[in-house]
Amino acid sequence: LLTGIGRYNEMTYIFDLLHEKHYFEVLMRKKLDPNGTLKTALLDYIKRCRPGDSEKHNMIALCFSMCREIGENHEAAANVQLKLIESQPWEESLQDLPSLKKLLTKALTLFLDAAESYSKDACMCQSLRCKRLTRLITLQLHFLTTPHKTKLINLDRKRLLPCILALPRFYQAAVVAEAYDFTPDWSEVLYQQVVLKGDFNYLQEHKQH
Repeated sequence: LLTGIGRYNEMTYIFDLLHEKHYFEVLMRKKLDPNGTLKTALLDYIKRCRPGDSEKHNMIALCFSMCREIGENHEAAANVQLKLIESQPWEESLQDLPSLKKLLTKALTLFLDAAESYSKDACMCQSLRCKRLTRLITLQLHFLTTPHKTKLINLDRKRLLPCILALPRFYQAAVVAEAYDFTPDWSEVLYQQVVLKGDFNYLQEHKQH
């Protein structure tokens, strides 16, 4: 009846009923949706009426090979992990390193999955954005094993240049700059690192980048 009428937005109550009776998966048979309107209605229903049901969202997207939507869902979930970290002062997070590393690792996995899903749908800009964030989180996890435990995630714009100047390696500075889509004055950075500090390895890394 639902697919025969095809007026999905006016029949949300049927989606509710099918969801409650665990028959939701029946709607995901491709032969029921020759023109693609059902899959759009199903995703809209999940976003509006079941916003926390990421499992169902991904199931629908997978069924209809909607890789971009899967990527968006993974990316949003990864950003939730970063927001959870941001919700308390960095110094407090450092008091519970296992929990901090767990959140970062989960975000890392989700961004990796998002990048892969985006690339399958030729969404290369979104995929690159997620890949850059995976490199940032990987670097952050590395710094958590060092004495300084430098904060790299959840930085606002005014803290980016000081952070970049404080990093000892050029590749680390490049990871941070790319993750935030930030272009520092590299001549000033090189002056600080090479001329004032005498770090010619930094210059070599810059030339090879």
